[in-house]
Amino acid sequence: MNLDRAIMAVLFSGLAVLYAAVILTFLEGTDPSANIFYLAALGVPFAIGFFAAPRVSLYVLGAFVYSIDWLAEYWGAIPREATWLIDILLLLFAARYGLTFYTAKHKFFTVEKLILVALVIALMSALINGLGASTTFIGLRVGFRYLFLFMAAAGLHPEPEAIRRFIKYLFVVGLVQTPIILWQWKFTNWISPDDLSGSFGRNQTPAIALFTLVLFAYMVANMLEDRKTRPLFIWTMFFMMPVIILGEVKFFFLILPLFVVFLSRHDVFKSPGTAILLGVVGVVMVVITDYVIVQTGFWREGRNPLTYVTKLPEIFQQELEPSKEGRAERAFRFVSAIRLAAESPKTALVGNGPGSITLSYVSANATRKSEYFAGFGLTSSAPTIPWMLIEYGYGGVFLFFCVLWFIFRRGKHLRLSENRDDRVLGRMLEGMVFLYVAWLFYMNTWQSDQMNFIFWPLAGMLVRRSYDVAVDYAYVGALARARAVRGPKLWSPGRSEESAETAETTIKRV
Repeated sequence: MNLDRAIMAVLFSGLAVLYAAVILTFLEGTDPSANIFYLAALGVPFAIGFFAAPRVSLYVLGAFVYSIDWLAEYWGAIPREATWLIDILLLLFAARYGLTFYTAKHKFFTVEKLILVALVIALMSALINGLGASTTFIGLRVGFRYLFLFMAAAGLHPEPEAIRRFIKYLFVVGLVQTPIILWQWKFTNWISPDDLSGSFGRNQTPAIALFTLVLFAYMVANMLEDRKTRPLFIWTMFFMMPVIILGEVKFFFLILPLFVVFLSRHDVFKSPGTAILLGVVGVVMVVITDYVIVQTGFWREGRNPLTYVTKLPEIFQQELEPSKEGRAERAFRFVSAIRLAAESPKTALVGNGPGSITLSYVSANATRKSEYFAGFGLTSSAPTIPWMLIEYGYGGVFLFFCVLWFIFRRGKHLRLSENRDDRVLGRMLEGMVFLYVAWLFYMNTWQSDQMNFIFWPLAGMLVRRSYDVAVDYAYVGALARARAVRGPKLWSPGRSEESAETAETTIKRV
């Protein structure tokens, strides 16, 4: 049966891609006024398939995110407009979540409430700053599309087995990058290490590094929970290292030791041997990589991890000034954004509005101030925190971090579960938030499809699971308290469907 489903899935996926290619071929080079017709012709079948199988659509979305840019930019196999397929599916997920507003059974989590509050404040910011409808839509698309995917993924009510299948799917995507990147390195005319980014698309080596570390989080969480190392996991980590080495992702090596310490912080006293051993594995991984880089001369001199970390103060000082080519470096963008966001109470509280500095094919200059901010290197291609400060202000940044904080807190509920797999997922969720927050200061993470997909849908599933675990505890606790009052006859196997609320009501009546 599973084989039949797999064959049918491949068949229908092939037909969908073929259909999309035909429509997009017609779309390319046509009168822009007719684009809406072709877009509808492309979107309607996907909408039908989406609502028929939303969980499958999540896998399809992942396949699009981690292949379409590569196929369009490098191979030229599909037109650039094929990237619209990602936005079509994201829009459908948002629409599906919107339908839950009309269901009486839907109860909003704290995280969902915060996201909706942030959306309302973003709309108010657009009105206060006098932004046009198209500019606002462009900004909200970048700022909120994956937040809605997070809520939609939680709304799928994934059972533990579905979560495990999704994680396995992510491992397949991650593991296949190694042979692809080795092929790119050996047989293509790459110019910069940024070209060695697998199927993620050009300049996506930071995305691969984040993706790889999230998979590391799952493996390390398993080993910490079992209090023993697994050779398969260790070898898998080493197997994935070429994608980091060839892509020259220095930040990966800077964050790796801190990441291992963070994941093992609860195990230093519970299982010191495992925690120390995993720390040693992380150090050995960095040292071996550094040795290979120095000996081969693959990276520029002085850029190897162990040397680079000693030069961080010097590098930061250099980046505070624009380069000779006029390019604004990361540190200069941060300092500029911090200063510009504090110019007035309005910009400090709600920013300049969503879309005010967001680059788009629809509008090159979204607002009157966009060119001014671009002079400081502040566009949607800047690292996330500077971009957020300009568009959403300090108030918006604080609200978004509150969203991430409450997601992080849900990991504790999973870690306290009596189920071993839930505890692993709790550790993984905490590790994912740690990594995602770190990447917000490093790259344009919030704005990137490739970096968002590894975090938001999986985080939605794990947050949903954390609430299910909490409900189970409430149910068991209510029954225990009810039995203490009424005696053991309150519960019997034949009454297993009795809810926690019913049990609590029984207590109150007594």
